[in-house]
Amino acid sequence: MGAQKKFRQGQILKLIGSEAISSQDELRRRLHHLSMRVTQATLSRDLQELRLVKTASGYKPLVAEEPPLAALERALREFLTDLRPAQNLLVLK
Repeated sequence: MGAQKKFRQGQILKLIGSEAISSQDELRRRLHHLSMRVTQATLSRDLQELRLVKTASGYKPLVAEEPPLAALERALREFLTDLRPAQNLLVLK
């Protein structure tokens, strides 16, 4: 990744972290005030690479979800009290 791209993406993260930005055009204008000229396509790619999503309160980092198997493991540890084989089945209690 080029130094200019890293710097631009750092500025995007700083702007989004410090104020509510509700559109790519608003973000483009904020970057323009920092003497950074970028196209909508470049912004779109940057937002995708930075895993930023648009919410009702502006762009936010995408929160990583718990992996499905980890959620299942947690639920089984919390609620499973007994496990018994019944022919070709397992009975969970």
